[in-house]
Amino acid sequence: MNVRTICWLTIPVAIFSVVFLTSSEWKRSVSPTSAENLPALECPNEIDLGTREIGEVAESSVLIRNIGGSDLIIDTIQTDCVCSGLVRKLEGGRGFERVNELRLGPGEVADLAVRVAIGIASQQPVKHVISFRTNDQRQPQAQIVIVIARVLGGVHAVPSEAFIGSVVVGTHVRHVLQIVDDSREIRALEKVSTAKSSRVSVRILPQNERPPVTEVTRTGSVIGAMEISVDTRVEGEIAEHVFVHLRSESAPSSIRVRGHVSPLVDFVPSKLFLPRASGNGALWSSVCICRNRSPGPYTLAVTECPPGLTVEIDGNDGTQGQQIVKVTARAGLFEGIAAESPLLIRFNVKTNGKETPLILPVHGRSGDK
Repeated sequence: MNVRTICWLTIPVAIFSVVFLTSSEWKRSVSPTSAENLPALECPNEIDLGTREIGEVAESSVLIRNIGGSDLIIDTIQTDCVCSGLVRKLEGGRGFERVNELRLGPGEVADLAVRVAIGIASQQPVKHVISFRTNDQRQPQAQIVIVIARVLGGVHAVPSEAFIGSVVVGTHVRHVLQIVDDSREIRALEKVSTAKSSRVSVRILPQNERPPVTEVTRTGSVIGAMEISVDTRVEGEIAEHVFVHLRSESAPSSIRVRGHVSPLVDFVPSKLFLPRASGNGALWSSVCICRNRSPGPYTLAVTECPPGLTVEIDGNDGTQGQQIVKVTARAGLFEGIAAESPLLIRFNVKTNGKETPLILPVHGRSGDK
């Protein structure tokens, strides 16, 4: 190959290379998808508001920047609580307005604030989340987490509630709780009350009746003690509240009182279902236990039994704390009887000279033969 031929081949290749490289550089510089021309969000992931007090409106400034090369669009701004929000300060100190969307040009900064109205005392960190959508491809969904390390100002009890558990009718129930104020400035106890309950009563204990102050696991100062008494003459659930009123506060703090008052004599389980399923077909008998929680002997007798049911009582010699009751139904007895309409067997219990009526519902399972 001679020199002239080599020149003819080399010159076009060189020209093509220069054009290609120049074109590639130009495309890179003007391409709308290059990193330099995309919007880019810069904002804090978390804002720590520290320790606050109940009733306070906590506020902190937050800067949201667009460090990209095209407009940054932020919308669908949402909070997990109406008590918090992303806001903009109005000119002249005229207050704040909630921010629902933003549009920031390249290099533009939005000087905003997060605000939280604090309504509940807490010894544990409280978090609120502000989330929003962006056109930043790296962060299409972004969020700012607001953290409150601890909320002071609440009044609580030690123990935190009056839990009586399960007690028998007629049991004397009395609980003493310490009242602790967690405010920066300790307030005075004015009174304690109930919500017009007929089952729970409460009073402030005078100084000479208060128990020694136990170690308080939560911070705060003991400002008093209260005695909670529960009327257990009637069986059933106890779900009440007592209220602690402070001299300088209009809204009282609530303390739960809960538990259950059980009868002296009852059935376990409290109802039967027939027939029972088994590998050999339907079983038309079932048993329950009659429990007696009162001291001394007792007798259990059937006073009324629906037709088609028979009752056997085992251990009815009056010396045992519990007796076994076996109920047998005639096969097919419950056909056409709704499950929510049980047959009722009525009993009479005699214990310590007192008679107590008992009822044992027997439900039918439809479709069983």
